[in-house]
Amino acid sequence: DELFTQKNPRKVKWEKPKNAQFLSIENLFLQADRVLKITNDLKLKPLRKQSLKKCENYIRDHLQTTEDIYPAMFYGIIALENLGYAVDDKSIEKAIMGLRSFQLKVTENNLDRIPFAQNDNKVAEIPVYQQCCISPIWDTAWAGVALLESELPANDERLVKTAHWLLSKQVTDVVGDWGVKNGSAKPGGWSFEFNNEHYPDIDDTIEVLTFLHGVDIPYRVLKKPFERGLNWLLSMQCKNGGFAAFDKDNNLELLNRIPFSDHGACLDPATVDITGRVIDFLIRVCEYDSDTLAIQRAADFIIRNQERDGSFWGRWGVNYLYGTWCGLEGLSILNRDCDKLAISRAIHWLKSIQNPDGGFGESCRSYNSDKYEPLNQSVPSQTAWALMGLTAAGQAHTEECQKAALYLENGLDENGEWHENHFTGTGFPGHFYIRYHGYRQYFPLLALAKYYKSVKT
Repeated sequence: DELFTQKNPRKVKWEKPKNAQFLSIENLFLQADRVLKITNDLKLKPLRKQSLKKCENYIRDHLQTTEDIYPAMFYGIIALENLGYAVDDKSIEKAIMGLRSFQLKVTENNLDRIPFAQNDNKVAEIPVYQQCCISPIWDTAWAGVALLESELPANDERLVKTAHWLLSKQVTDVVGDWGVKNGSAKPGGWSFEFNNEHYPDIDDTIEVLTFLHGVDIPYRVLKKPFERGLNWLLSMQCKNGGFAAFDKDNNLELLNRIPFSDHGACLDPATVDITGRVIDFLIRVCEYDSDTLAIQRAADFIIRNQERDGSFWGRWGVNYLYGTWCGLEGLSILNRDCDKLAISRAIHWLKSIQNPDGGFGESCRSYNSDKYEPLNQSVPSQTAWALMGLTAAGQAHTEECQKAALYLENGLDENGEWHENHFTGTGFPGHFYIRYHGYRQYFPLLALAKYYKSVKT
């Protein structure tokens, strides 16, 4: 109510969304909402107490692992406070502690990590920057794979130490929300944060297993965790053949048409980027036969979702560059004759959008326009994705790959770092983007390592 200027905000008529025609799902939900508000003022409310308690238990159960994204924890605090609980409530305290763990104290030394604090290289006027999330398992696995691909010895004590840390983070005891659609599977994945047992995800699990497979640790130590992680991953394949991030067959579009779902992200449908990575992992790391039914179904899903210009939409990275990289890695390693035209079209698209300096750059605006929108400059992470996609598709000896590799080489400073201020990670397409600070480092390193290996062969 405090957001309205009128004296009686409850009498303000809320404008319907433009697509809420009289005979529409949107209008049905709006009318149902109106009826529910009327019943809310009635004394007789059957099942209200039990329903609220069930919601409360769900929130408390999930807040026990506080390292989710900012909105989930913040809304949990609001919900419990609205139920009358004080700030010293244990669940609220735990959520607040989780949010504080995301905070970054602003100093002269970390200005490059603060999105809006780089002007004139001065410390921002704010003392603390609130990050939306943290990604230690994701970053650790990718960094480890990049180092292995760069020929750091597999028995290097730092990599071995990293492997044991990642093994300790496997989710083995909790059946999270994914169990609603996949109740027969045993847990075995990895999550995004330090601790988030309710939400392991396919993306992290792929990369952790890839890293663990490459490190020199005893087979007896790796066997059970690897098999458990692989089995959980395979159990998460959707009916359409693709793989999603956190869930299985969570694609009921009706949910995104509820009025409060205007961000359009209540679902977790299968995507090309994750599906392509699954195929590459199963064949390259696990040495699965390309005729395996799960792989064939996954590849068919990718082909069905190719854009008219030859690119692939990317859900978890911005955007068509990310999706096309992952789609090419999956289709190219599978090497089916029926996919050659799709691969050729994707290669042509990548080459057509390369910048004169050899790099690549794509704007977050591409999610809103449903087409590739170029940045006004090249960036290291997206250039690395394009280079890896072209290299996977057998284009390493082409001029385009050579120029992309040269762009990355020239962008490396005297400290061994690449620099990038753009947001290239995706939270909710069209609404919420993430600037992963590691992307500008480990993706270029990984891309150059793969490129030079391919050139030598």
